[in-house]
Amino acid sequence: QATLAQAIGSWTQTAGLPMSGAPQSQRDGGPPRPKWLPASGPGNLNVPPEDWGMTLRQWAAFIMSCRIASPEKWQELENSTDRKREGDVNLYQICDHYVKPWTRNLGNSIALLLNGDKPLKAELMISHAWGEDIIESMVAVLSKASCTGIQLDTVIWFCTFAQYQPGDEEGDCGPGVAAQLALDPFKRVIASNPRFGMLVIHTSAAE
Repeated sequence: QATLAQAIGSWTQTAGLPMSGAPQSQRDGGPPRPKWLPASGPGNLNVPPEDWGMTLRQWAAFIMSCRIASPEKWQELENSTDRKREGDVNLYQICDHYVKPWTRNLGNSIALLLNGDKPLKAELMISHAWGEDIIESMVAVLSKASCTGIQLDTVIWFCTFAQYQPGDEEGDCGPGVAAQLALDPFKRVIASNPRFGMLVIHTSAAE
């Protein structure tokens, strides 16, 4: 795991996502919000769904940034056996403890916050299960990419980071899930004929 973290850490230098530095405090006591994560963007409802993309490099770096934001919190999530096996951190946890708190009341997904000046059109759609272990999934995707010629700057569409997640919470600015699904994001991404098609993640926890 140390080798993996070091490798991904080196990618973040060119991804614009530093793996260290003083984070912003989190009012709910959760993992601190990274200072490098922008607090504004164009808004999910103002950008075509097929352009809610992020590079593979940004995707991997963001996952590792979640892991190191608070080692104690990550350990707590790993130790939990609530609807999951011990040792995993799944997408439900990533969404609830990182994505939602870090994007709340901003109206922008992680992908659009990272690429607000120039939203990125998907070149690869990733289909996945929310119950999967995120680190196992990351290793699977990066391994597949390394042997198929998919570069780290390839733009991927990963729903947890592509869609705005906290929009249905009371008092949030939105958009909620229904408003985004009304745009047919999955159909539109597929219809855009992404260069590398679709990659379906199969893991030991879920598929």
